[in-house]
Amino acid sequence: MAALLHSERFWRERFTRKAQEEMPQLLAHSAVVSLRCEQLAAQQGLSDEEISLAAVAGLWHDAGKLPSLARSGFHPLDGAWAVRHLGEERLAGLIACHSGAEHEAELARIPLVPFEREHSLVADILDWCDLTTGPDGRILSYEERMADIEARYGRDSAQMRAQLAFAPQVAEIRARLDV
Repeated sequence: MAALLHSERFWRERFTRKAQEEMPQLLAHSAVVSLRCEQLAAQQGLSDEEISLAAVAGLWHDAGKLPSLARSGFHPLDGAWAVRHLGEERLAGLIACHSGAEHEAELARIPLVPFEREHSLVADILDWCDLTTGPDGRILSYEERMADIEARYGRDSAQMRAQLAFAPQVAEIRARLDV
């Protein structure tokens, strides 16, 4: 696997600065997801490069919510395009397809081309850590996080329907990670 083109420090500083300026509330969730990704990647015995990638993906997974990066209105795609612009193809793919985003994109008829879901422990770790961290950075069970998403968006929302479609994959992720 290729290392990140830019250092983990570069990615942390860039995201933190943007988030503090534009959307400080996003920083709590993203920082905790990043830390948890790093820890879980290390527990899974991944290489230093993969641990770093997981941490950066955890930090940047919702970057498309930042007003300066929002283009399409679909944050996984917007974040992926921003990262791709900086030369990080693999990271862009992880962001575009995090936490079942491809299901939500399908429901909204938003093409994720040219991004595809990566089938790897790094992708599993990103999904799991995002789906067990609340918007305020609190660590939640998967079931609590689904209840949170339903309460915020509604049972019939695209977000909730996408999570219901993604649930079988989450069960497989949970088994692979043994969490």
